[in-house]
Amino acid sequence: MLLALERIVARICRDAVLSKSLIFKGGFALFKLVGNERFTRDLDALGQGISKEKVIELVPSALNEDLNDGVWFGDIKARSLDQSGEYGALRFDCAFQIGEPPNEKTKLKKLSRLHFDIGFSDRISSEILPSQFDSLLPGEDPVSWRVYPLEFILAEKLQALVDRGQANSRAKDIYDLTVLFDRGLERGGIASAIEATFQNRKTDIPNSFFEAISAIETAQLEMAWRSVKLEASEKNFEKVWKTLLGQLKRFDG
Repeated sequence: MLLALERIVARICRDAVLSKSLIFKGGFALFKLVGNERFTRDLDALGQGISKEKVIELVPSALNEDLNDGVWFGDIKARSLDQSGEYGALRFDCAFQIGEPPNEKTKLKKLSRLHFDIGFSDRISSEILPSQFDSLLPGEDPVSWRVYPLEFILAEKLQALVDRGQANSRAKDIYDLTVLFDRGLERGGIASAIEATFQNRKTDIPNSFFEAISAIETAQLEMAWRSVKLEASEKNFEKVWKTLLGQLKRFDG
């Protein structure tokens, strides 16, 4: 799955327009940036300076390109997530196969699928310069991409937690937040990203993140925790939640 996500990024970033218009974030970005052990089957990006119509036109074309890397993508479908609380996003759903392409359409139904979500409403206040990551494939060139600063990944996940409250079922964000707070990021950078993100998403910044989040009823989050898959450890929800609350208390100062 991680290889398939990587090869989507490789294809997207070969397109002259998409490479300058999309900024990657989410679980796969955390995997590449900090070695996050949480399993993910989705790819996320922010679109800037490009219309949804242009993205719908260019993404399938990019994914259909043969890079001779042994990964095939097809049966690409796009739909709007505007009504899903995802801040005006598009979702591309596609089948993939590692190895030879399927030779019969009937086999498409049996293939694994993944999601590529692109939002358009968020804003990044800092300039995003291209960076590179090494391919999982031996002999492949490094992949050049534009990726969210960790401070903004943290800020968006924190905003979603504050905004959704006890209706939140994004348990993966709880784990990701503990990883990000544990990175020793500069407090001023986090605060600036929080201010920009909350303002853009029209959410009030609480006086105390610890008090606001510790008051959340966690029943839905605990149920959703069952779907959080960690590669090398078995951390229960209670332990991770307690860790996050401690980090928030320290951040409040």
